[in-house]
Amino acid sequence: MATMDYYQDCLENCGFESVALLDISERARPTLTHWQHNVENNRSNIEQLLDNKAVDEFLDACVILDDFFHRDLLGYGLIRGRKGG
Repeated sequence: MATMDYYQDCLENCGFESVALLDISERARPTLTHWQHNVENNRSNIEQLLDNKAVDEFLDACVILDDFFHRDLLGYGLIRGRKGG
């Protein structure tokens, strides 16, 4: 996975100026827990669209991604820049 610094370098190499990064990982971290709770609270409705295995795989993926967040291997960020010239 690419880092935010990588994306900053890419934008700057493409002529963007005033590139700024904002790490919003802490604010986004609860998303996975909310997804899990939503699935658990609505599982019977979801299983009308997806099979049980797919729902279990989604929940397993949430656990894995949450672990990545807690180990700082994954995060969310915003980046902005202004195209020069």
